[in-house]
Amino acid sequence: MGSYLNPGGGMFKACLRSKIYVDKSGLIAKTNEVLGTEQRFVCVSRPRRFGKSLNMSMLEKFFSPESDKHIFDGLVITQEKELCEKHMGRYPVISVSLKGINAPSYDTAFKMLVMMINEAAEKVQYLRNSERLSEAEKGFFEELLSRNMDEATAFGSLRLLSRLLYKHHGQPVIVLIDEYDVPLAKAFSNGYYE
Repeated sequence: MGSYLNPGGGMFKACLRSKIYVDKSGLIAKTNEVLGTEQRFVCVSRPRRFGKSLNMSMLEKFFSPESDKHIFDGLVITQEKELCEKHMGRYPVISVSLKGINAPSYDTAFKMLVMMINEAAEKVQYLRNSERLSEAEKGFFEELLSRNMDEATAFGSLRLLSRLLYKHHGQPVIVLIDEYDVPLAKAFSNGYYE
């Protein structure tokens, strides 16, 4: 069967310790070039096993304030001192993978989507106590934690979560969506793509 370099779907920190890790941190500089521009929406469409998930994990670790900045020590990106000082650890990040939304029916796929949204919201539960959010906004956030989410809430969930994070942090939010095509492909192959 062979060995896969990224079996966990985004274990950047663990992969750094691998003897066969290839430094692709230069991608961070390219990503920074488009931040705040009309080209800020980036779709990376490469073949399977190309390292897209690992690169997304790397971007998450670079931008997120919760990450250990020292994991980048010795990588190409650290030569970009000004860029690192300006952007490393400065942005809230929403990182989700749609790979697990592999369902035989729409109802099951929707429930899996809700669980994915719940997990993304659980990572930022500090918003419950944010002094920058109104009580109404905190109520909206609670809806993102509910397993009984309606379609309208689910479909607007990333926009809502981004808006709440922006208001709390006062910084633009980085949204990373991995395996975005899986739910569409499964819906088509299982006959519920409409």
